[in-house]
Amino acid sequence: MAGIAGVGLVGLIFAISSPLVLAESDRQVALPEQHRTFLNAYCLECHGAEKPEGEVRLDGLRFEISEIETAERWQKILNVLNTGEMPPEKAKQPAPAEKTLFLDDLSHTMVAARRKLSDRGGVITMRRLNRREYENTIRDLLGVTVNVKSLPSDVGAGGFDTVGKSLFFSSDQFEQYLTIARTALEEVMVNAARPIRQSEHRECEESARPALSRALEKLLEQQKNGELALATGDSKK
Repeated sequence: MAGIAGVGLVGLIFAISSPLVLAESDRQVALPEQHRTFLNAYCLECHGAEKPEGEVRLDGLRFEISEIETAERWQKILNVLNTGEMPPEKAKQPAPAEKTLFLDDLSHTMVAARRKLSDRGGVITMRRLNRREYENTIRDLLGVTVNVKSLPSDVGAGGFDTVGKSLFFSSDQFEQYLTIARTALEEVMVNAARPIRQSEHRECEESARPALSRALEKLLEQQKNGELALATGDSKK
């Protein structure tokens, strides 16, 4: 029983938490260097080293996209250019063909970057369930709501709680998950062992009472006349 419970505890922690990601390639993903001219001409005037607007600096932005933070910054650039938010109306504007070429190359680069950043070389990436996933999994499996505030924070890049690199495991964190799972299992076992008491009270309906009274009177009359055997076994012969 202890062995089964132990397997169940580990299952609660790792359930649906270990996606297998296949390698695509080892090639470098980068925006073509020819577009640095576009960035310098239409972006750095407002987002350079001196007094960058919105505290957004692009002068040191790498064209090679090898980590999530860089990909997120390029994605924001792609978004504001697509919507026409940037460059501002009063700023110097790129020619339509120039802007189209930049957006086309950046869009294709972002697609390749997403594939590259999700690639782990065919290695299984083991991550823990986040707080929300763990609470929902235990509730669905055991019908118990647990307190997950003692678990580590899940906030990762971009404010998401499912970023794999933020959901790493340490031995202390593993013990925290086990403690919550044990508490949930104990609560289930206690509730299952507790006897269920039920009480029920029934009354005859008013419409049935006259008929019952008549039947009782008839039985008493038969007993009085000796037509009904007594409980002692004697009867009138």
